Amino acid sequence: MTRLDTPVAGVNITPATAVFEISDPKSLIFEANIDEVDIEGLTINQQTIIALDAYPEATFSGKISYVAYMSEPSSSGATVFPVKITFDKPENLRIGLNGDVTIEVERQDNALTIPTEALREDKDGAYVYKKEGNAFTKTRVKAGLKNDNDIVIDAGLAEKDIVVTKGFGNIPKAEK
Repeated sequence: MTRLDTPVAGVNITPATAVFEISDPKSLIFEANIDEVDIEGLTINQQTIIALDAYPEATFSGKISYVAYMSEPSSSGATVFPVKITFDKPENLRIGLNGDVTIEVERQDNALTIPTEALREDKDGAYVYKKEGNAFTKTRVKAGLKNDNDIVIDAGLAEKDIVVTKGFGNIPKAEK
């Protein structure tokens, strides 16, 4: 039992009044609020990885079991959709733990990636500043898949290339 309300003398109890709550530790779920820009592509039974604050060295696998059709405002005012994730193995977990979830929507193996802050754009498209000798050259690239941290580069760079990620105004530039 996870909750037991203490009856108060003089208060009527009806069949609709919850007096106690029972939880099944084998059917725990993780509830996440997913931003509206990330909701496309989520499906029921999609694999997830859950990182719980109480277990910083561990991750837990799960599957999406519910995606809300109606949005809600988050505490910061963003538009989010509630998503429920069923743990694959919920043993030894407790109700009310906080954490983060990673949902793999698309995967590209053996991809060349750069940090998102390295990519620049202008009217002609995407580019980076690539190191060539003692200067940096504006180099056009073709960007592919991206996440919050990295962008796949489909063309324009090689594996050993060095690109600028900050301080763009202070680098020695050599136009190509």
